Amino acid sequence: IYLNWYYITGNNYASELYRVWKDRNAITGKIVNLLPPSGEVFSAKILDISEDGRLIAEREDGEILYFSCGDVKLKPSNNLI
Repeated sequence: IYLNWYYITGNNYASELYRVWKDRNAITGKIVNLLPPSGEVFSAKILDISEDGRLIAEREDGEILYFSCGDVKLKPSNNLI
């Protein structure tokens, strides 16, 4: 049921879905541990969600990274939430 709602809402009300997604994002501004497909865990600050739905993260060295769905996993961190 949720998946049907997501596709209907996403296809017909993309801007509203994006707004709700950003409003409910609990990790923006937090330092988290990320595990990309390369397998190297690193800490980064979550800056935002891009308009195309990618997670925007900043590494400790200032590098800005963008992750699509499934490109990264959150690993437990003391600073997560």
